Amino acid sequence: MLTTHFGIRELRNVSKIILGNLLLGFAYAKWMKPDGIINGGVTSISMIFEKITGIPIFYLTTVFTRFITNLLALSWKRKFLSIHFKQYLL
Repeated sequence: MLTTHFGIRELRNVSKIILGNLLLGFAYAKWMKPDGIINGGVTSISMIFEKITGIPIFYLTTVFTRFITNLLALSWKRKFLSIHFKQYLL
């Protein structure tokens, strides 16, 4: 249960991650994307392709993320499974 010290600590850690992602998403949506700042990663690659092709960034990020995930899954199958399904393999 979450009443244990470990459970409370994990809940606090997850809350910090969620808060950080919310702040990062807000900053990205309010300052980086409107000003055209490209800092690397899937979203930035998608921004470049959006300028070239006119395809909305939502679709491009989805396609690139799935492509990279599938490429990793095929290339490093055992490592990929151990990372993404670690809690089930223990």
